[in-house]
Amino acid sequence: MDRDLPPQYSHDTAVASITRFYEFIERLYGNKTCSLEYPPPTGWSQITPDLGPHLNLGPEALDLVRHIPYFRAGGARPCVMTACHPVDYRHIAENTRKHLQETGRRQKRDWDNPDLDRKYPPHIFPLAESVHYQWGCNILIDTSRGVAIWHNVDGKPLSEGFPEPDEPCVDEGGVFLSDLDGWKVVPAWKIETFFRMAEEQLTALNWIPELEAEDELQEVEVYGEPDEEQSERARIMREAGWPGEQWDPYKAYENTRAWRDREYENEVSEEEQVREKLAATDLG
Repeated sequence: MDRDLPPQYSHDTAVASITRFYEFIERLYGNKTCSLEYPPPTGWSQITPDLGPHLNLGPEALDLVRHIPYFRAGGARPCVMTACHPVDYRHIAENTRKHLQETGRRQKRDWDNPDLDRKYPPHIFPLAESVHYQWGCNILIDTSRGVAIWHNVDGKPLSEGFPEPDEPCVDEGGVFLSDLDGWKVVPAWKIETFFRMAEEQLTALNWIPELEAEDELQEVEVYGEPDEEQSERARIMREAGWPGEQWDPYKAYENTRAWRDREYENEVSEEEQVREKLAATDLG
């Protein structure tokens, strides 16, 4: 595309793209595991404009997080990429307002992640974040350029199968880039393109969710060439109907757990055989 004509931000397109992707994730994991909650037409009441400066969200970013669905609080936190879980701005807004009411201060509040406020400008926010500091990835939404930014925390190359980015995410004036600033030099895609591509990767099982425990943190493996374990996970999912209309995630959970139990029993058996051989050698 013409680098002089960057993607344009559209609130409606962003809401529709994120909503569709989250609905896809809900279907993938099963709505008993992680169900979506939708905002009223006016947006989530707890995310109000007066909180924008305290959340480090500009007007467009704040309006977007007000109008997207979130996964039900108290359920499993679905993983959308490697060690990457959606951020619930309802929860953050509620905690921020409570903090301001309790302290009476009108100053910026540090989030759970102390690097967050200083890390992004107000027109960029994390839609989903890594739960680790050394690996995983962040999905950032740029409401100025109208792009989604995929930032691998560990600096590893992006997954194979993604086409060329719509534009590079260029550093906005900084000279020295620390590890925390790495997001400034990674590629970006149009918001709708990015989430469509992610859905395609999960549909084709190029990315594979680790379906083992419905009530715990979920994980997704993003890889180039699948290994034996990933191939078995993919086989179990296809056997449970993925990606067709007959998809039964709970059958996949059950069969994955049974397979993992067998793997564990085999490992224990092999270890016992080794110990027996060593004991026999010592007696000899």
